[in-house]
Order: sequence, then C-alpha cells, then structure tokens
Amino acid sequence: MERNRGGRPRHPDVLTPAEWRVLGALREGGTNPEIAGRLGLSLDTVKTHISNMLAKLELRDRRALAAWRPEERRGGLRAVFAVPTALAAIARPVAWVGIGTAAAAGVTVAVVAAVVAVAVLLVVVPGGGEPSAVDRAPLAASEATSTPAPASTVAATATRTPTATATPPPTATPPPTAAVAPGACTQATLGVDPASEAGLAADCATLLASKDTLRGTATLDWSANTAMESWDGVSLEGTPSRVTGLNLEGRMLAGSIPAGLGRLDALSTLDLTGNQLTGAIPPELGALRTLTHVYLSGNALTGCVPRALRSVASNDIATLDLESCTLPSVTLTYDTYDTTGAVATAGSYAFLTKADDDTTTAVTTHEGLRDGTATSLLIHKSDADDASQSAVYDLVETGDIFEWKEADDCFVRYTVTEVKADPAGTVPRKSLGVESIAYAFTGCSGAIATASGSAADAASSSTVSVTWGALPNLGGTSLTAPIVQGPFQLVPAGWAGATKPVGPRFPAGPTIPEAATTSLA
Repeated sequence: MERNRGGRPRHPDVLTPAEWRVLGALREGGTNPEIAGRLGLSLDTVKTHISNMLAKLELRDRRALAAWRPEERRGGLRAVFAVPTALAAIARPVAWVGIGTAAAAGVTVAVVAAVVAVAVLLVVVPGGGEPSAVDRAPLAASEATSTPAPASTVAATATRTPTATATPPPTATPPPTAAVAPGACTQATLGVDPASEAGLAADCATLLASKDTLRGTATLDWSANTAMESWDGVSLEGTPSRVTGLNLEGRMLAGSIPAGLGRLDALSTLDLTGNQLTGAIPPELGALRTLTHVYLSGNALTGCVPRALRSVASNDIATLDLESCTLPSVTLTYDTYDTTGAVATAGSYAFLTKADDDTTTAVTTHEGLRDGTATSLLIHKSDADDASQSAVYDLVETGDIFEWKEADDCFVRYTVTEVKADPAGTVPRKSLGVESIAYAFTGCSGAIATASGSAADAASSSTVSVTWGALPNLGGTSLTAPIVQGPFQLVPAGWAGATKPVGPRFPAGPTIPEAATTSLA
C-alpha cells in the first residue's frame, strides 16, 4: 500500500534499534505484555516488532527468534561490502529487473554470474538503498512456487536457515469451509491449558477455521503449531485471555470476510483496511456488541452493511459507499400515550408537534396523527412489558418506515425523516422526526386513548403495536378498510362504509381524489 511507505528511513543494520531492544527483552523471557511493561511500550508495538523480526529473519516462531544470533545472517555480508561500489551498483538493478534483462542487454556470462552472487546477498539484507519492495516480508513456500528461483538463489537461501530443525513436509491446504476442531489448539498454541480457558480455545479454533477464507492466496501465519500470541495481527488481552483485536491492515488478503469472525465475542478491534477482500460483509459481524473499532475500507466489498457496524464508536463504514441492510422486522407493544410529552415510563410514547413559537406539545387526536400535524415521535426504549428495545431503536436510520397500529382499520405508516440525538437524562428514549405516508381512518377518530383499563377508555384501548422492518403491502387481501396513501385513496372491492371526503390532506397540501373501489388483487 502506498501509505505504508512513509515514516523514518530504514536502519542500515539488519534490525532497527527498537527491534534489538525488544529482542533483548524477549531473550530475557516473558510474555508480550511483560515485555511491553518492561520497555514502556504498548502491547501492539511489541507484537509488531516481533512479527517484523520473524518475517525479516525468516524464523518460524519466537523461540527461534530468541535463539537467533546476528552471525547467522551477517557473516556472509563482509565479502559483499568488500565488493567495489561499481559492481554493487550493477548488482542492484540486476536483482530488481531480473537476470534475463541483464543478459539481454549483452552482459557477459562471467559478469552475470558474479553479479548474481552479489545481488542474491544484497536482496536478503535490509537497508543499503535497495528498492522498497525488496524489504517486504518473504513469501511463504506455497507462494514462492509461482516464480521458480535460480539454483544459486535456492542454495544461498538454504545456507541462511537459522535453525537445524528439518523443515516438515508440506501438507495439503484444507478447503475454506473446513472447520477446525477445538482440540487442534493445544496448550503450546494457547499458552494455557485449553480446558481452563475454553473461551480462548474457541477463539483459536474460530481463527483457524476462518484462515483460508480470509487470506485467499496471501500468507497468514495462523497455525496450531505456533504460539497464538505471535500470530499475525492477533491481539490477546484480559483475564482469562481472549482475542480482542485483529489488526490486518495491508496484508494483501485476497479472500472474503468469514462469517465465523462473528463468534469472536470479545473482539473490540477489527482492522481489515487496504487488502483485496471481496464479497459481502457477513451479518454476523453486526452481532459483535464488544466492537469499538471497525475499519474495512480499501477493499472491494459488495452487498449491504449490517446496521450495527455504523454505530460502532470508531468506524470507516461511510467510506464503503454501501447501503445499510434492511432493518430486521419486529413488532413492539406500547400501552401508554403520554399527552404531557414526558414519556418517562416503560411502554409510553407521544407524537409531537411544534408550534410557530418553537414550543413542542403532544398531538392529542387521531386526526393529528395522520394529517401532517405530527412531526416527531418520542418513544420509550422499553416496551409495555418493560423489555428494553434499545437494540432495535439504535439501528433505526433516516428513510426507515414503521407502522403505528391501533386496529386493522386504524393505523398510520410513517417514514423517518431524522434520527435525533437521544434526549438528555437517565430515561432511555428515542427521538425521531417523522412524516405520515399512509393511514386507515375508519376505525378511529377524535381523542387518542391514553391508558388501558380506565373508565374513559372502556370503548377504546390504548394498547397499540409499533412495527419496524418489512411491512405488508397495502393491497390485495391485506386491504380490509379504506386507506389513504399519499394523495390517493384505496377502497376494498364491495366496500359500503365510509370513505374519505374529497378535500385537502392538510393545509396547503394535495387534495384527496374520489375513492377507487378496487381490491388490487
């Protein structure tokens, strides 16, 4: 990624001073958090340094890193730096553009052979002015097979192996959908007994099962054979330990976002920016209530965005230019219409109107609910059963449609024109700008019932439903009473009851035409 090329110049040594300090602390022993505490660094900084050193030195795990000594990689460099500057200058472009180009330019076989030997060593060592692409982490064996290396390069690489342990034979890559049994994550993987920390063992199994789907053709060092705390981009925190962060920015991941990541129920940071991920964002990610940071830009994602991700404290969802997924369908019950407009108790709500002097009062008649008088809704986030519905109201967005319903022949449908800030105070309430778009009027008129069970409400219950998400079409068999939809009036076939008189919908509004008697079947 272009933005990763900034920062301080590369250090001429094989490791930077900061990496040497972390390596020294690693050799003294201790976990990443303990090293971070001793050096006064953040845990992520320590993990980044260790990950960079493992990639730079081509070491398998932190144990091999602790045992590594500079002579294993630097001993052969003295001869390189003794080569005249002119020869080194020739070697770099050959290493960059390839041996074939140099040969085609007429370089003799003898010179090419000498230059290749120098170029191989120069490519291996960081710093020294070589192209920045050379400094990227080395390819895994499975990736390197796409471009066969010359025999001399292979031989030179083999001499630099930092450990005498034989390389295990390659194993077949499991299919992306294959699940990994929790037992595959051993004590060596987790650093603790899997039986004592079931949550971490489950996180480990989830990541192993998600690995191939996420990485595509890229390299991702997640293996049951290495300590989980050294896995690429994985942060472990808490007591007991859990996976709390996946920081995988710019890793060239070319797969898709696995739905299984939704099982990481302690995850607080998900950073997948600057990769090559495709496909949809799994709705399971919207169920991660612990997320505080989510970044997905710089990929080729499609589909819709789970609504909950937009409310994460720090996110870049708006940059994706994707629509929100449909609001889940849910019907809630309310039983108290609060004409004071306070809405202080569970199950209460009020439609409000604003006067010319900007004072706000509650609408008190059914006519006011549907003729354009009501311009906002204040509703308690707990329903009539005192069950919190914050999870529903926190997903509401501008443009959503909901239906307030007292009976089949008495309802109003509204569109949300504005999602307002929650009112101040400790009472959980939602404030929305609204506009009526359709209503059935034959079953209700006059004052709105305010409380169930009172003598004044003997003939009219105040219990209503508020439905969000998918709503039935206003036609066909669902049309049992006349409705007004915008400037139109629809009446069921055979209807002999009242219809809406022709006239203005509200002052200066459109007129309502003659009723059309049709079932729309």
